[in-house]
Amino acid sequence: MDILRLPLGILTGVGFIGGGAILRRGDVATGVTTAATLWLVTAIGLSFGGGQLIVGAIATVVAFVALSPLKAFGLWLASEQKGSVGIKVASGSNLPDITPELLPGVEACFIAIHPIDTHHEEVVFELRWKMNSGKPTSAQIVNALRAHHDVKSFEHRTTMT
Repeated sequence: MDILRLPLGILTGVGFIGGGAILRRGDVATGVTTAATLWLVTAIGLSFGGGQLIVGAIATVVAFVALSPLKAFGLWLASEQKGSVGIKVASGSNLPDITPELLPGVEACFIAIHPIDTHHEEVVFELRWKMNSGKPTSAQIVNALRAHHDVKSFEHRTTMT
């Protein structure tokens, strides 16, 4: 029996699971670092399990040195944020203009109208903004809109750029 079948099977299985961690949203792929880290940790575990303590220790140190600064760098980079907000209005009324209430750097685009009841509708806008330290958060955006409009719903989605 070939002794390398077990570790190769484990690496293949973890690679398959890592492939499931990769998501594509539009033209942006997320989860690639997570998938690569899963595979790397599996390889390190196999090194220790196979008695290669020095190789496992060196790989652990290299992985830590490489990934730790990248985490801080990723938090520093501005990431594109997307969300949608639903504003309650009287049925048949004009679309509300939410642009004056939006914080700097936030863009809005009308996408839909949904009936709520016989007298009201929900007007849905898609919101886009860049977020990093010092930029608006989703809570700040919602609070600014709530001050002037009847916010019925809000959904926040994050995408990396």
